[in-house]
Amino acid sequence: MNIVSFNQIIELNHLLQKKELQCKVHIRDACGAQSFYIEQLVDNDRIGINNDINEDINKDIYNTIDEYFQSNKMIVVYRNDKHNFTIQ
Repeated sequence: MNIVSFNQIIELNHLLQKKELQCKVHIRDACGAQSFYIEQLVDNDRIGINNDINEDINKDIYNTIDEYFQSNKMIVVYRNDKHNFTIQ
């Protein structure tokens, strides 16, 4: 099982901010597993996870998250809502 450190989440959030992707990743650390969720930082009219109008922005968010964890030899597994994910 892969463990994601708080420093890695901070680093990922800096990367998202640098790319001006208006979101932030949060960690939930429970007994036996970690899970993560994506928080929008602006209102739904401008950007939103799973909002069809912002499909390119969503792709950039997911690609950035995926690439970050792949560079750390981890795989992102998104839940159906695409707001929540785990790491393998």
